[in-house]
Amino acid sequence: MRAVRIVTHRPDAVYLANVVFILSKGNNAGKPLNKACQNCFAVEFEQIEDVERFKSLCLVLFQHRIFEIYLRGSVIPFLSIRDFRAIILKYSALLDSFPSEFENLVSLLVKIAHQEQANKKTLQLLSEYRRALIGEYLRKLKA
Repeated sequence: MRAVRIVTHRPDAVYLANVVFILSKGNNAGKPLNKACQNCFAVEFEQIEDVERFKSLCLVLFQHRIFEIYLRGSVIPFLSIRDFRAIILKYSALLDSFPSEFENLVSLLVKIAHQEQANKKTLQLLSEYRRALIGEYLRKLKA
């Protein structure tokens, strides 16, 4: 996995088709984005397979809070592009050393994310059920 270039996003910039946007400011710096925003980095790749692997790598690093260590600024924390490049260089070397283990990790994380979504839906339904039970009980008291 080799990035063609890592730059700070500009709205007027033209990118290759294989680009990933990574948030650069705020407490969520380092989080992969689906579309560009003003405060992000653009990382271009030659191959689409590299895009998915890079997104997965950034998501793993973000969830493990690796980027938080490098945040600067007191009011609005930000991740410098220099630090971002250094982090990616360090951890992509590890990813290349153990590709099958990384793929297993990503597949497990995807399963966990799906289970989290299912649990959130279940909790939402239980909350609605609780409100309905309370509402029914209060209607009986009024009658």
